[in-house]
Amino acid sequence: MKKVIGKTFLVLISLALVICMFAGCITIKEKGKYVTITPTPNPVPENYRGEITFSGFKSFEKDESNFEYIANFNANYPGVEVTYDEVYEDEYFSTLDEKIMDGSIGDVFVMDAARLAKYASMGKIIDLSPYLEGLISYKTFKRLVPQNILFKAAYDAAKYNGQYFMSPVEYSHEFVFINYSVFEKAGLTSPQDKWTWDDFYEIAEKVSTVEGIEKAVAIDCGDYAVWGAFARSYGDKLFTYDSFGNIINVNLTDADVMKGIGELTDFASKDYVENVQISEISAEELEKYGMIVCDRSDFERWAPYLDKTDEYDFEWDLIHFPRFSRDTVDEKGEPAQAIYYNIGGKTVGLAVKVRDDIADEDERDEHYRICATFALYSLEEDAAIKYCGEGETVPAIKDVNDMKFWREYPLEGKNTSVFSLFSSNDYTAFLTPFINYDASLEFTVGDAVKAAAEGRKDLRDSLQKIQDAVNSYM
Repeated sequence: MKKVIGKTFLVLISLALVICMFAGCITIKEKGKYVTITPTPNPVPENYRGEITFSGFKSFEKDESNFEYIANFNANYPGVEVTYDEVYEDEYFSTLDEKIMDGSIGDVFVMDAARLAKYASMGKIIDLSPYLEGLISYKTFKRLVPQNILFKAAYDAAKYNGQYFMSPVEYSHEFVFINYSVFEKAGLTSPQDKWTWDDFYEIAEKVSTVEGIEKAVAIDCGDYAVWGAFARSYGDKLFTYDSFGNIINVNLTDADVMKGIGELTDFASKDYVENVQISEISAEELEKYGMIVCDRSDFERWAPYLDKTDEYDFEWDLIHFPRFSRDTVDEKGEPAQAIYYNIGGKTVGLAVKVRDDIADEDERDEHYRICATFALYSLEEDAAIKYCGEGETVPAIKDVNDMKFWREYPLEGKNTSVFSLFSSNDYTAFLTPFINYDASLEFTVGDAVKAAAEGRKDLRDSLQKIQDAVNSYM
């Protein structure tokens, strides 16, 4: 009799499970008892309907990454018609300001972080912050929180006055292009990614003895990603923050900041160092240098030449930007050594254009919501992979960046991990997210370093004038 009762009970439970499956509930065994629960339905994307334009660029003729991003978006939002406006990268950024000012840029467009504060302060792009609330992935049903997903430097570069104006998609920082043929002539071996600036200086001295090269080193001391790294190399004392983390003044004449910038100035004064905008160095001139401090845009510009092995006769590779090894003291006042990986990260992202021509407020709000959804969709891991294509973009999302698929572009077999290596220690390579845009234009530290290196002006006097001018804005 017990066996019959047991079997009947099991049948009833099975029947209950079947009924619950159709009713949307679940029966589970908890502490020896069967409990029925009704789960919350999984959320689905809003049924948006409308038309938007998207302006972007392609890196080469058959670059389909943006089309794939749009297709991935439309899989969730089929009611949104996206018209894509595309040109080559050089043309895109050379005409971007003009298109922003005359309003011909797309509703959503690609921009570099260096322009963000300018466009935000002029009211040309919308604040995306309100659209982050409750933002989720409809694939994983997890919250999409930019500060958790992105490299910190990329997240910081997306903000202006504490608000989020851009959804980062691309991220990279400075590294060093190494001419190994020159190294071999100098009797040098390959440096490692954890080399220091002390190693860099020593190598530069030896490379300078090689006959036939133009300069041992090419470096742009006016690039904030470079001079900012030196300014922070004895600790982050460049800015003073309030209790909310906002910058209240700039400390260019702080003793430690001065010490770091002074080291860069001393290096720039060497006969074998060329302080130059790296964009002025052509691919055909690469073999004239031992080391070039550059970024990925420079490397992409040189890649077509370097890919034709019959047109050059030197060995080369890429090495991470050197770290700083600083003598300091520990908490007990004992001699110690601090290591800093300071380097400025450069970011590109998606922004949404302000539409003053849409008179109806409700219609405009709906339009902005659709556009913001399209821009912020780049926080989805699958979408970020599509946007990256075959590696035309260095992913700004940490988890995607950890993947290997993108690292063969633009040339295979090279140390392309340098594009984002040690990124957890990076800072945004532009001042404008932190201080007033007009004030950032006064930061001519590169000129101050160059003038001091050439013996034309005193470094401290120049930095004091810049500091006073910038702080007067704040």
